[in-house]
Amino acid sequence: MAVTDPAKEYTLSDFVNDQNIDEMTYRNFSATKKIYNMELVELNMLTLYIDELKSICLKVTSFSENEINRFKYHPDLLAYYLYKSVQLDFVILMCNGMIDPKDFDFKQGFLYLPRPDDLRVFLSAVHNSEKVWLNNKAN
Repeated sequence: MAVTDPAKEYTLSDFVNDQNIDEMTYRNFSATKKIYNMELVELNMLTLYIDELKSICLKVTSFSENEINRFKYHPDLLAYYLYKSVQLDFVILMCNGMIDPKDFDFKQGFLYLPRPDDLRVFLSAVHNSEKVWLNNKAN
């Protein structure tokens, strides 16, 4: 069972079994290091491509009250709505200069968002070109 629909209920076992079902995750774009049995991110590769990522974004300036209420503090739900993957919430945050979902409150009045097809092409290109480096950096 794929763990991708935030409207459904899942068990923790579902999450464990589907751990790497989506290739486009924060972890898969990160060089990690293990310290005391913990995996820590040293570098997320997309931070090196932030200018290119922002260049494929469109500025969205109009939101309905329903959209604000639905997605406020929930970039994961917006990621699922736009890209059919809650895993891409980190991309939405990065495009808008945010780190924490608590900052995702629509107060700035606009969002920068890449179109789904453009984002897929961009992420695939970065992932494929940096895959060897990421594999060598992972412990």
